[in-house]
Amino acid sequence: MYSVKYTEVVSVVSAVRRPGTPDSNCLQRDGTYYLPCKIFLVDNRLFQIPFAYLSNESEIFRGMMDVPLPSDGTAEGMSDDHPIRLEGVLKEEFRQLLRVLCPPKALGFEEVLSFKQWISVLKLADLWCMDAVRAHAIKKMSDIDADPVEKVVVARQYKVHDWLVPAFNAIISRSQTLSEVDVERLGVSTILRLVAIRDRLQRDYRNFVTLSATRQPAAFDFTNAILAEIPECRRGVDVLFI
Repeated sequence: MYSVKYTEVVSVVSAVRRPGTPDSNCLQRDGTYYLPCKIFLVDNRLFQIPFAYLSNESEIFRGMMDVPLPSDGTAEGMSDDHPIRLEGVLKEEFRQLLRVLCPPKALGFEEVLSFKQWISVLKLADLWCMDAVRAHAIKKMSDIDADPVEKVVVARQYKVHDWLVPAFNAIISRSQTLSEVDVERLGVSTILRLVAIRDRLQRDYRNFVTLSATRQPAAFDFTNAILAEIPECRRGVDVLFI
């Protein structure tokens, strides 16, 4: 049987090597498309991604590059045993941010996120001062037909003031009755103001809806309606519900 010697293999590899191939010591890494990865620990989940996806968007992550390496060589982010820990962040929130920063396909492909998923992106963009990502998230969320109460809550938390008037307008205009959850989320003061505005609606003699200066009295006895809707008022009372 023919036996291949090591010297023969080296000779063959050397023979097929393209002429002019530079020595590895002379090679330079491309500044745009040579992306070193880092390992992050988020909510007991490890993520390994090109560090540039985060550092390009955030001064906070760019600052990590200036931290001197430890003398023992165990730099954070270089192995599963020494990841960069991102505290106070849920893995699902981080995953939504990566869906925006690290699209899985090229040629203009863009992930479609729900309003709730965009909240995660907005939260982390706000947390890590990713101004461009924050603006992009707000633009995308503005076009989504989401629950107006949810939009008010998010607008208040992340200071998206442009959402408040349209969201309040939608709450007042909709046929859905305000719930106890709405009161908890919006606050009693806001709810009272919205109800006061809604109560000022009236129709004139031409059946046109107008907005009066003050709340108008209603020539109607709401007793049965109150008894029907509020159980604690019905104790010991015989009621003919309307």
